Amino acid sequence: MDGFLKKLKHILIVLALALAALIIWGIWTGHAAAFIEWIQALWEDSHPAITERNLPPVEGELDGEVRIHFIDVGQGDATFIEYPDGSCMLVDAGIPEQGGDVVAYIRGLGYDRIDCVLATHPHQDHIGGLDVVIRALEIGQVWAPDASNTTLAYYDFLAACADTGETIEQACTGSILMRGDGWRADVISPRRGASFADLNQASAIVLLQVGETRVLLPADASISTIARSTNIRIDVLKVGHHGSLTSTSDWLVDRLRPSVAVVSYGIGNPYGLPSGNVLSMLSTTELYGTGANGTVVLSLDGSSVDARVEREGRPASGASSYREDRESPEIYPEDTSFFQHVIEGLRELLFRTD
Repeated sequence: MDGFLKKLKHILIVLALALAALIIWGIWTGHAAAFIEWIQALWEDSHPAITERNLPPVEGELDGEVRIHFIDVGQGDATFIEYPDGSCMLVDAGIPEQGGDVVAYIRGLGYDRIDCVLATHPHQDHIGGLDVVIRALEIGQVWAPDASNTTLAYYDFLAACADTGETIEQACTGSILMRGDGWRADVISPRRGASFADLNQASAIVLLQVGETRVLLPADASISTIARSTNIRIDVLKVGHHGSLTSTSDWLVDRLRPSVAVVSYGIGNPYGLPSGNVLSMLSTTELYGTGANGTVVLSLDGSSVDARVEREGRPASGASSYREDRESPEIYPEDTSFFQHVIEGLRELLFRTD
């Protein structure tokens, strides 16, 4: 036993010296920040924000169904959620040209008010139609992560909020978007105060619980960001980043174990999405896609999931439409420096950070 303890002590000393050497090397070479970020990433990957032990509690009994509408907006995202008490929530609204269609769809369901609007991150294919929605319908609360962009779409979103008198609540880990008897919707990423080299990483990831059923809406977050947000088993996965390999992997699917998956994409999009590899990873799920099926509606009664689609079909790889010369959908103004100043002024006016 004494020999084992001595050996263990020797190993720990060696590891401590190696760690100290790495820290000194990082400071000396200027790589300290990257090294610290790597250590932080390792810690966060093994300590996700939401686990089975600290899962936000669902209170009360579900009286009715929750319906999730994955609206077909082409190459973009728009998800409308109806709750049993008559309240509702919209997550994104596709590109600017789709805003009117989103409004028409919601009104067609009988709603003139949206209790909660979430802009997951400031990319045009997610927030482009929100300015039309905000101006056309009565809005309860608007949520968005603390991430900025200098595009016309982001400016239009902020301007619509300012013109209609809406403030913007910061969407971050711990934010409760909405809750009622037998259901709740929580933001589980990004962490408050996080910084982002890529705006996709700023995506507000939503965990929706309906009775015993769990739905994950990760927007365009990466595999590692999703992994840092949760390691729980889920029932329904909104496939991240329109079926891109950046948001789905075999080990993540094994970790989450969804039984139903929905991918939002447009037929013939220039990005070749959804990826054939991602579709293979989800081959054992009940898989739907807006490109193949049109708008997909899931009805959740707390223990089961029922799907209704506009047309039958199964999502197919968009690899044949991939183009090297594809243009970014983001539209920037000519004078970005002045525009950035205007946007920052609007953000300071609109964002609530308390």
